[in-house]
Amino acid sequence: MSFPSLFSICFDYIKEHTQDIVSLEGVPFSPVIEGLIQHLFTSDTPLNPSILSVISESHSKELRKAQLTWSSLLLSKAANRSAVPALTAISKHFPKFITCLKLGQSNICNQDIFLLRGFTNLKTLHLGQNPNITDRGVLYLTSIISAAPSIGLPYLEDLHLCDLPGITDKSLKFIGKIPTLLYIDISHTNITELVALRYLPKMGYRRVTERITPFQIKSAFDIFANTKFYWFIKELAFQYDQGQIPRPLTVENLPNLNLPTLHFSRTLTKHVDTVKKKKPFVESRPVNKKQRLTTNDYLAMFEQEIADDD
Repeated sequence: MSFPSLFSICFDYIKEHTQDIVSLEGVPFSPVIEGLIQHLFTSDTPLNPSILSVISESHSKELRKAQLTWSSLLLSKAANRSAVPALTAISKHFPKFITCLKLGQSNICNQDIFLLRGFTNLKTLHLGQNPNITDRGVLYLTSIISAAPSIGLPYLEDLHLCDLPGITDKSLKFIGKIPTLLYIDISHTNITELVALRYLPKMGYRRVTERITPFQIKSAFDIFANTKFYWFIKELAFQYDQGQIPRPLTVENLPNLNLPTLHFSRTLTKHVDTVKKKKPFVESRPVNKKQRLTTNDYLAMFEQEIADDD
């Protein structure tokens, strides 16, 4: 007669009482947390927002490193309604669980970018094919990234702004303020190719011919690879829908094939730090003692930059 191991007893308890767990600190990510996540998304066990929040709070670093399909999500529009209710639901309940988010063709606008506050483990963000997103949306995104790590996007590496006709050269200065970014797709926007080729290399970027994603997950944005999670969020979003009125599109939602394909990537190395050390006079300026700006400070500064360019 075989007896269950202590591990299986503990694991079974966690699986059966996910709604009662308030912390998983000290529990090994592999194999326990990984096994729990796979069980949650592949079994008949009901999902609940609390366990997803607990996992991301207790194992943020491991969750980002694991590159799991389960923490990746595609939110698209349905029946001409935007994905805002679903995005709102996630932002309220378990934003830190999401490491990869595709909002392409989701009918979101500039103001909806602020819902990304709290997605602190996000590494890949796709905003393409949302004609209501303009330079101001990129400004808002940069203001979030500049915020405190507890509410910002401190690990964002991969940003897709393709097929956004409202994006112009103004956005390049905001993109340049994202220190963690390794890859940017600004294809089929109204960014001038020559301006991008002159400006982005100064930030360490090089143009690449193929799409390179530092945080690439196979089938990450495939609804069939994450079906249970998709429908769970759809149901959760109903409480935030409140008879949402379909939004009109302000710009033609078709990419202009005459616009250039622009992919840029860079490698953040110690060489960048070495270059900084060669300019000690910059670091010794009194103004650098006040570098700790608030989100509102950054937002006001960026708003002024846009106003100056208008």
